[in-house]
This record gives sequence, C-alpha cells and structure tokens, in this order.
Amino acid sequence: MLMASLANFTALLEQAVAAEKAARSNLQNFVNTMKEQITGVRQAEDKCGEVMVSQTGKISYRLNNYYQNHVRCVWTVRANYRSKIKVAFNSGGLEEDYDFIAVTALIHKNEAFETEWVTKRIQPGQTNIFEGPLIFISFVSDGSIQKEGFQLEYEGMGTNINTKTIYQHYHFTDWTGQFDSANLSESLQQNNVNLEDGMSLKVTAVINPSVWSTQKLQVSIPESRLDLRPDECTTTNLAILNDFAIKSHGTSNSCCAGTCEVSSFETANRMMVGIFTSSDVSDGSQFEINWTADSSNAEVTSSDTCGGILVGDYGKIEYKVEKIYENNERCLWAIKPGTSGAIEVKLQLLQDGFEFKYDYVSLFHTISNDNGSSSMETIFLYKSGDPLRIPASLLFLEFYSDSATFGQATGFELIWEFIITERTAVPADVGYTTEGSGNEQLSCSTKDKLHFYIISPPYLDGSPVILGSDDAASSGNVSVFGSLRGSVSKLDK
Repeated sequence: MLMASLANFTALLEQAVAAEKAARSNLQNFVNTMKEQITGVRQAEDKCGEVMVSQTGKISYRLNNYYQNHVRCVWTVRANYRSKIKVAFNSGGLEEDYDFIAVTALIHKNEAFETEWVTKRIQPGQTNIFEGPLIFISFVSDGSIQKEGFQLEYEGMGTNINTKTIYQHYHFTDWTGQFDSANLSESLQQNNVNLEDGMSLKVTAVINPSVWSTQKLQVSIPESRLDLRPDECTTTNLAILNDFAIKSHGTSNSCCAGTCEVSSFETANRMMVGIFTSSDVSDGSQFEINWTADSSNAEVTSSDTCGGILVGDYGKIEYKVEKIYENNERCLWAIKPGTSGAIEVKLQLLQDGFEFKYDYVSLFHTISNDNGSSSMETIFLYKSGDPLRIPASLLFLEFYSDSATFGQATGFELIWEFIITERTAVPADVGYTTEGSGNEQLSCSTKDKLHFYIISPPYLDGSPVILGSDDAASSGNVSVFGSLRGSVSKLDK
C-alpha cells in the first residue's frame, strides 16, 4: 500500500515538474516575441534565406563553420517602412572573387521617379546604405574552396514611406511549383490581412529551390492569367528579377500594357524574384508564375576518356590518375557551359604525374582583339594552389605526351566551373570526331557565332592529320589549329 502511494506521488511530482517546464518555455517564447516586437530586432542564424521584417536585424550564416559549395541563399529584408537601410558586413571570410554577398535594391533613375533594381556586391568591413524599405540579400558560393561564413547587420533609417502599401513576402524552396493570385488571396485570408480600398499591394516571391545540384530554373508566366490592360502599367504589373545576384542590373522582365517582355525563360543561377504590384487591392488583378528546377547539364565528369565534348556548368576531368599513360597521346576536350550566358571559367589542375618539361596539359580559348576579330590564346597548366580564371564561354583542353617517356609517368585531375559575369558571351558550336578519315560538311549559317570542329584520330605513332577543303574560300574566315601550342594556318582549297 505504501509503495503504491509513493508511486502515485512520484508520478504527480513528475507531472508537476513537466508542467512547470512547459510554463517556463511558454513564458520565454512570449518574452522573446514581445522583445522582438518592442525592439524591432530579428536574428537569422544558419538559415539559407528567409523573410525578415524588422527595424534592425542580424544575419549570420555558417560563421566560424565552413559553408558548402554551390550555395544560393536569398534573404528578403524589409525595414518596416523606412526609406533607407544600412547594411554592415561585420565579420566573416569568403573566397575572394568567387564567393560573394550581394544586395539588390530599388533605385530612382531620374527626376521622373522611374525606378530599377540594381545589385551591389558588398565586402567585409564595409557599411553601405540602400534605398528602402525593401532589399534582397544574396549569398553565392562556387564549386570549390569553402571559407568560414559571415555575419551581417541591417538597420532601417530615415522617414517612413509607402505607409499605404500592404507588403506580403514569400519564399519557395520546392523543386517545382506554382504561385498565383488565388494562392495569394488564400494566404491573405489565412493571415487576416485587412485589404482596405485605396491601399496598394506589393507582393514579393523568392523562388530558390533547396537542391544544390540544380543550376537553373525554367520559368513560365502565362499572359492569359495576368488580365493585362493595354497602355496601362499601373493597374497590373509583374516584374521578374532574373540573375539579380550575378549582374549589377540583372534582367527585369516586366509584364504590363498588354504583354510580357519575356513570358518563358530560364535563370542562370537557380534563383529569381517575382514582384507583383497592384495600385488598388480591390481591382481584381491576377498573375501566375510557374517554375521547375533543372539539374541537367549542371555537373559532368570525364574519367579515363581521351577527349570529347563536355557540357556542364562545372565538372572534373580525371585521366589515368595513378595510371601509366601511353607515348604519343593526344587527347582534346571541348568544354561548354550547361547554362547560357557564362563568360568566365575557373580552372585548377589538382594533381599530375607528367614527365617534366615534355608532357603537359594546356588549354586554349578565343580572345577578342582590339580590331573586333578573334584569335586563340594558349595557356600551359601547372599544379599550384591557386585556381586560374580566364574569360571564356568555350575552352579546349589538350593532353600531350611525347614519343618517349622515361620513368613511371601518370595522368592528371582537373576541375573547372563556368562563372556568369557582366560581359556578354559569344555563342559557339562545336563538333567532334575520332575517325581516321572522312568528310564533314560544316554549316556556319548563324551570324556572329563561332563554329569549331575537332578532328582527333586515336593515333599513337605521331602521324599527322592531312586536311583539305573543296570550298573554303566561300566559307569566310576559316582557320586550322594544327597544335594547341599556338600554330594557326588558313584553310585553303
């Protein structure tokens, strides 16, 4: 009897302790909530993007911890209704020139109050002031060399503006999805948002799939769902910020006056922002955005294959690593980005066991001359701690071994990644054959486009390749690169 009473007492005591812990937890949550409302402070730690609406705030991502490769994070920051936002990059370390933090803000272009979204990359130790009350902060890392994260602080400044605007902010990380005016109406009702006549509405939708193997988004905007009105942009306006974190102005595809500038497109960096504006919430304006993440042509790896065409935004070539290669090997790879618009490439030779001074890996790529013509530049690659960065939207890599190898010479490992910049890429096509003989008809019908054709027979005896042409004179500018060591000749009949 005594033991049963003691057991009941123990159970009641445990329930009381659990209830006290729950009460303390609820009280702490209440205090934290009230503190945030009173002080207007928001903190985000190690979240790869979110919505932050507060007078002041702090963003900390992987600080003192190594972040991963191919990270794409976007934070929507609104300093309530303040006209200015101060952003301070207080601490952290990023891979210089390759990983970066960018702030995208709306600026006034002229006295007529025309606006555009402009992006600026910020540096450690800097403090910058942007137009408010809304900005987007992005973090982008490439495919190699991780650093130890960062911490930012922001603060709303100046007077209150746009106080008659109802803001709604959304983040989508799904692989595929749709966001339209019906979803928005349902969300407004669930959040008890009071839509009064005469109030304007501004909705932001960040689309950023959390699949890091993905490099781009396929986006479509059905014009039939927009209720666009001819010669009237103030009633219905859908703007799309594409590549906004990469380029200073990015691409702003606006939909108004009866049409969209671009109703179907792809992003080059796995994230975009849709901004829907309605001058009157009661006008029934509609919109629809559809997206699908595309992981094709993101990463590509070539293992022990002597040459070929590689299409991918980043990748690796492993050729006879820790294996003995043959004499007189001639391997040639053409490498193209999987996403349109890439204009630079980061490349690094990780290891090699070549016969010193005789066998090598080299690359060549087109360069633009001052007179508007193009020529080829050849660069020999050496194993080092620093990656090489060159302007190229298409590059060629050659592995060369001479006729006599002394010792146990082994192959190499190399990585690359294409980088999108402010410059415009020259489109290029490339073909490839390993046949010992043949005939190929090449078409150069596209103006202002480079066309390449690689002829690489698998000879191991140093035999030359003999070329002839039936009608080279009518083909315009046709050149032959007989060796990647710089020799160039005109292809005649």
